[in-house]
Amino acid sequence: MSSRSLLSLVAIFLNIVIMTPVFEELLFRKIMMGFFSRNHLIIAIILSSLFFTSVHINFNEINSFTLITLFSFGFISCVLYIRFGFIYNLLFHVFSNLIWFIVDVNRHTYWKLLKIFDFGFFYWGIIIICFGIILYLMIRLFSQIIKINNSESGYLNQLGNTKPSIYSIFIK
Repeated sequence: MSSRSLLSLVAIFLNIVIMTPVFEELLFRKIMMGFFSRNHLIIAIILSSLFFTSVHINFNEINSFTLITLFSFGFISCVLYIRFGFIYNLLFHVFSNLIWFIVDVNRHTYWKLLKIFDFGFFYWGIIIICFGIILYLMIRLFSQIIKINNSESGYLNQLGNTKPSIYSIFIK
């Protein structure tokens, strides 16, 4: 991408960093999560993540790492959407695509930096720390969802038999 003109870089930037996240978050989180969460929230998260993954698959280069990465991104986006709402989830997607865009534009410099790290202790230390932070955040967010679901039963006892829908609790 480094040999492209400034105009094409701006067009690619607008497409990848602005328009695509808005469209995908509206489709996969706002519409799909809203539709599927009427029945069951966990199923909605899994289905939305699977659809997100299927749209991003390059069928010529399928591998398990890519599938896990795409599904994890979709899953994290669903949890962020449920917990913090549409805007924060959209910002997460925009910043993720921005990081990808910056790395892709500067891919030659990035590979030189990786050769300096030589996939040694420092490189794997950064990877393990980042993975640990992501895992911690996912567990914490998921435990908050479970806590809300568990407290819902106490809420139901106060109301009698009327049960609020998952949609009315989580989706804004």
